[in-house]
Amino acid sequence: MRMEAISSWGSTSAKALFDSNELLPAYEAIAEGIGTPTHFLADAGYLKIEAIEHLENKTTSEVYLSVHREDAHNERSCDYRPGAAKAKKNITNETLLKMRDKLSSKEGKLIYKLRAQTVETVFGIIKEIAYNCKRLHKILLTS
Repeated sequence: MRMEAISSWGSTSAKALFDSNELLPAYEAIAEGIGTPTHFLADAGYLKIEAIEHLENKTTSEVYLSVHREDAHNERSCDYRPGAAKAKKNITNETLLKMRDKLSSKEGKLIYKLRAQTVETVFGIIKEIAYNCKRLHKILLTS
């Protein structure tokens, strides 16, 4: 099974201000020599209904795209910040309802969970290195 998980990637397109405009270009940028992925995983930042429908109807890849932000499912047990909690948006679009149901299934959860093992780990390492470099730079400036 060949999977492709995407997160932030660069584009020179003027429309690339939002990840939602990058779902189809990311899929099309997969090198022919690599082959077509059997599963295509992306987070809620890439959510664009037209792109999901295109990938599901015009490709052989199975699409797993989160319809909610991942942190929306990790509420704090003790939140002392002022203000009301944000209400989750109700999903009414049929394509998004199908995607939500697919991700809620046992198979969907197992497949989407692989995203955390592939893409998110790399970004965590990059952020940690950047933080340490920034800290080292501050130490060098003060000494």
